[in-house]
Amino acid sequence: MRQHLLVTGSKRSGKSTLIKSLVDERFVGVRSYAHFTGEGRPQFVYMENPQTGERHIIADRATGRMLPYVNVIDSFGVQCLTEILESENEFVFIDEIGFLELSSPLYCEVLREIFKKKRVIAGVRKDKNTLLDEIFSMEDALLIDMDCKPKVGCVVLAAGLGSRFGSNKLLTTVDEKSLVQHTLDSLPMSMLSQVVLVTAHDEVEHIASEYPITVKRVPSISKSYSIQAGLAELQDVDGCLFRVCDQPYLEQTSLETLIGVFKTSPDAICQMAWQGRGGNPKVIPKALFSALMQVSGDCGGKSLLKNGTSVINVECRTQQELMDIDVPEDLK
Repeated sequence: MRQHLLVTGSKRSGKSTLIKSLVDERFVGVRSYAHFTGEGRPQFVYMENPQTGERHIIADRATGRMLPYVNVIDSFGVQCLTEILESENEFVFIDEIGFLELSSPLYCEVLREIFKKKRVIAGVRKDKNTLLDEIFSMEDALLIDMDCKPKVGCVVLAAGLGSRFGSNKLLTTVDEKSLVQHTLDSLPMSMLSQVVLVTAHDEVEHIASEYPITVKRVPSISKSYSIQAGLAELQDVDGCLFRVCDQPYLEQTSLETLIGVFKTSPDAICQMAWQGRGGNPKVIPKALFSALMQVSGDCGGKSLLKNGTSVINVECRTQQELMDIDVPEDLK
């Protein structure tokens, strides 16, 4: 059984974004992150205890190179790790482990103990030293290299007529935003290689023009027609997130988790769920695209669940997230 999840990759490859999407209230941890100048260069690095909000600078570039404050890592960093080690929490996260943190032998010593006694999600810098080699070679750890990650595209289905609603529900406002705006704002764009919105409506296309996405105009024929039109626009992806536009309460963090899980299991259908009951959205692997191009009528990804492909449920934080707006009464 795998005990740890290691996320590695080059700078700004999305390591922290993925870790953030996977961490919930079960976790305690420690986080290191850079502060950037106006020119986009890291000026100094903070280490933070997310449980208390306390943070300290552990390195700066005052001499032209990023140099660690070993005394701060020895004191504050070791204190943070010791609190994690002594906590009752089974799950911990460490974001990140790199040359700055490893400049402290005391920090490394406590880190080894944490890997022995806890289940860890860690962001690990691509580098070579004894401890990192030891971490990367752990047999009970799953390694995700964000530089080799599966590419996920997204098709937003926004071509329906809203016949049950009585009007174009995509333009209906919830908390001062239309349903289509809620949908587009929820997308974790940094984790998606391409987003295609499929619509039959001028007003929806106008709203979508404010976002960095592709709009595909289609007649409002059927769900399967929209799915196939959107898929045809995607290029070089390993999976597709299908997002309907009538779930205004779905949180971006849930979609980040869904995509993150797919990246660890790119041959499975990954779907949002509540208490074990699956629903939309779904991420469909590339191997099933040809099957999707054969469905007809209002059949969607649900029709693929019976073909023997592995299905992974990703639980929402609240039941409301999967609530569909089908009729005006659902807004009350």
